[in-house]
This record gives sequence, C-alpha cells and structure tokens, in this order.
Amino acid sequence: MKPVEFSSFVGELATISGQAILPFFRTMIAAEDKSRGGVFDPVTEADRAGEVAMRRLIKSHFPAHGIVGEEFGAENDNAEFVWVLDPIDGTRAFMAGLPLWGTLIGLLRDGNPAYGLMHQPFIGEVFCGDGNSATYKGPHGERKLVTRPCDRLESAILSTTSPRLFDEASLPGYERVEQAAQITRFGYDCYAYAMLAAGQIDVVVETGLKPYDIVALIPIIQGAGGIVTNWDGGSAAEGGSIVACATRACTRSCWSACGAEPTTLSEARNSSKAAQKAARIVSRSMRISCRASGTTRAGPVLRPSAKAAIAGVAQTGSWPAATMSVGTLIAEAKCGSRNCAIARYAMLSHPMEGAPIATAPTASAKAALRA
Repeated sequence: MKPVEFSSFVGELATISGQAILPFFRTMIAAEDKSRGGVFDPVTEADRAGEVAMRRLIKSHFPAHGIVGEEFGAENDNAEFVWVLDPIDGTRAFMAGLPLWGTLIGLLRDGNPAYGLMHQPFIGEVFCGDGNSATYKGPHGERKLVTRPCDRLESAILSTTSPRLFDEASLPGYERVEQAAQITRFGYDCYAYAMLAAGQIDVVVETGLKPYDIVALIPIIQGAGGIVTNWDGGSAAEGGSIVACATRACTRSCWSACGAEPTTLSEARNSSKAAQKAARIVSRSMRISCRASGTTRAGPVLRPSAKAAIAGVAQTGSWPAATMSVGTLIAEAKCGSRNCAIARYAMLSHPMEGAPIATAPTASAKAALRA
C-alpha cells in the first residue's frame, strides 16, 4: 500500500461525500423517520449515499481502521484509529433547502478525538482542526480559526438546535443558560459549533447527541481555543448533554447553570490538567528516548498493555496503579537500557499524583538526560 498524505485524504473524503450528497439538495427528496415513534428523526437517500462513499474510500486506503457512522453503524470500532462519520448533520435543514447542514468527519485515536472536519459543500466551506490549531477554508480564502474572548454569559451569543429536544430533567439547566445569555439563536446543528470556532457564537448547549454528532467538532473547537465537555465537565466524545464554549469562564458558568456540583467541576478541571500532564510526560519520555538512540520515530513501539496504560491516563487523569507501574511501562516500551534510564528520569522528574514511583532518578539517568 502506498503512503497516504493525511490532509489530501480527508480532503478527498469531503469532496466525494459532497459529490454524493449535493445532487439531492433542494430537490423533492423524501425522508424516512428513524425515531420509531419518538421525536421525528429523518434520514434521506442523500445521507446514505454520502456515508457509503466515505466508507468505501476509507476501507480502500485504511482497511485496518474502524468506522462508526450514523446510517450504517459500527465496524471494527475497537481499532486504534476509528473514523466517526455523519454524512448530513442537520437533515431537517437539508430537507428545508437551508444550507445550515454539514458533513462531519472525525478521527479517534485510542478513543480520543484526534482530528475533525466539517464540510458544507453547497457553500464551499471547510472547518478543520486537530485540537492544537484549527483552520477555515472557503470561497473568500483561508484563515486560522480563533474563538471570541467572551468571559461573561451575559455578553454571550448562545445557540441550541431546539429547546424542545431537552427533556424534563435537562430543560431547567438549559433555560438558566438562555436567561443569562445576551442573544439566543436556534436550529443550526453543526454550523453553530463551526461558528463558535470562528468567533461568531460563544456558547452551544445541546442534549441527546450521539458520538457522530460531536466527535468531529471537538478538535475544531479545541484547536480554535474553545472548550467542549459534557454537562458534568467530562469528555464529550460519547455524546449526551454537551456544553461548548469560547472561554473557560463561560464554560464554568454553563456547568454551574446546568447543575454540575462544585465538586464535579473541581474534579473535571483537575482531571483535565492531570490528563494533559500525563500526555506531556509520556510524550517527553518517548522523545528523549528516540533522540538518545538517534531514531526519528515518534516513540518506541508499545505493546498493547503499555498502550492501555497510556490510554487510561489520558481518559481518567490518574495513573492506573493497579494495572501498571511506571517502571513496568518503561520496560514495556522496549527501550534499550540507556534509553530506559532516560525515559525513567523523564517520568520521575514530573511525578503525577498516584503514580507508583518507588525509586529516585539515578546519576546515570541524569547524565544520560544531559547528554
């Protein structure tokens, strides 16, 4: 198999899905109801055609990758890389001939959102991000996406798809946010999140989302400087009730309004900080190991048990002491003895709360690091 340039590949995914979907837009297309008696949940042939086109292309280039899609379910969703697809997010707008829908293409790595793209083929707009940066491309050029510095709900522009989608338990929390916000707009689906990343909207509050509704949008908003969590401050990757905000101050206000307990908020902040610290620790240790050995790889090849330990740290923000110690992780990384000492020193230099570290960095480890 030939190497694949990532940005070109996701660009092709967006193009072929748009080509499959656009012939149906602003036609007398019929829709089926997937709700089975609940709130009307439409699906059209355009939805199915777009997802089929994307699945076919992914399988031809990355047969080992998993796929989760709105219309055709999950395949190999335990893989390291899993594509999360929503061919038309905003099917109601699509049926009404309104260009307020988009194709969502997300990529999970070990269960964490790593890349996202939202494509509106009728207008020709693309919003994409990897969690560190985000970019807009459209008819009038390309620019970096940056959220607006809105630090008060009272100054915020709020969006939600519809208040009617909130159930009896969640509606009061949403209403508290709406009452505090300066302006509220309804009905934009994925476009609301794209506009948040673009600095036009400040807060999006939703409920009842599925992973394919939100995974692609998380890296875009985070890359633009925003924050996306569930109502308790945890990961939004599984869907559910979601808060997306331009700033940390707005996020805290929304958490509080939606009913998260103060202890939950504190735990969420601490967990987020711990997970970020864990990622830096692991990344630094692996980079040092590679530099010392003269390799250019991103890091040693990890056995599944080591991958599981790292994934656990990223997801929970705490070291899985019962599963694997730091020393075991270093051993599992299959470093040489010198590189093992260097990686061990990197870990010991930044101990994480709860990490079962029993030994101090040796003089040889310090010397190896300086080298």
